Amino acid sequence: MPSRPKTPDVLLSDIRMPGMDGLALLKQIKQRHPMLPVIIMTAHSDLDAAVSAYQQGAFDYLPKPFDIDEAVALVESCH
Repeated sequence: MPSRPKTPDVLLSDIRMPGMDGLALLKQIKQRHPMLPVIIMTAHSDLDAAVSAYQQGAFDYLPKPFDIDEAVALVESCH
């Protein structure tokens, strides 16, 4: 019997990626896995993008550069 692909515990995504928009990815992920915590990262602090990310279900919004300990604590706080 084939095993089902496992869902990650948390997903971190950049908001700007080559050929893909992080907010569009967030929307797709939340449709398929509504309970999956998604953290959106960006080097381009943009209030509109942050608000949009939260409205689409992002767990949090992490501006770059970020402190690695802060990022780890944020990931751990997802559960």
